[in-house]
Amino acid sequence: VRRIAAGAAMNDVKLRFALRPGKTSAQPVVAIESLGAGFAGGTITGRDITFDPTRAVNRAVIRVENIDIEKLLDVAQVKGLSGTGIISGALPVVLRNGGVAIDKGALTATGPGTLHFKSDAAKKALASGGKYVTLALEALEDFRYRKLSIEINKALAGEGTVLVRVEGHNPAVQDGQPFAINLNVSGNVDRLGAILGRLMLLPEEVVRSIVPKK
Repeated sequence: VRRIAAGAAMNDVKLRFALRPGKTSAQPVVAIESLGAGFAGGTITGRDITFDPTRAVNRAVIRVENIDIEKLLDVAQVKGLSGTGIISGALPVVLRNGGVAIDKGALTATGPGTLHFKSDAAKKALASGGKYVTLALEALEDFRYRKLSIEINKALAGEGTVLVRVEGHNPAVQDGQPFAINLNVSGNVDRLGAILGRLMLLPEEVVRSIVPKK
């Protein structure tokens, strides 16, 4: 499949699968040997996934490789947060009754980059946090990280959360003093969930198109 639009575009989608007997001939189990797509400058892939349309819950681990952080944050729509760099990792996905959850997705930057967080709301909310919190927020406005990791969680319903852990500095704050900062922000992780769910449900859609209706 050349292109799928599901909140953001996936390109060159490839799928290799086999059908196994299910509870009925009209609902076979789909054994996915491999699936993959180009996404946000990198790739998302999955291997050895069993999808049973009669099960209430289906699970898979989707690998993320060499994704552009700026494009990923744009998809997640985290207010006030942008950055540069390349990130890879794994996103455990749960499909339940048409809903999509992400259970502690873990992504890590493969090298240094920049992070920019500018939020008046965060400054007001954390105004009583003391000098260190104020300095940390100032540093994040133009942060040069050497380490960065992102944890993504999304329940079946409601907004998801994005926990960003960074180590680095801002040359303009405290003479480049190093900081280690944990930043917990909310965003529209539903968009990311929709992309992963669309990819996982693709085999079922293929099966529906080729299995005769009874």
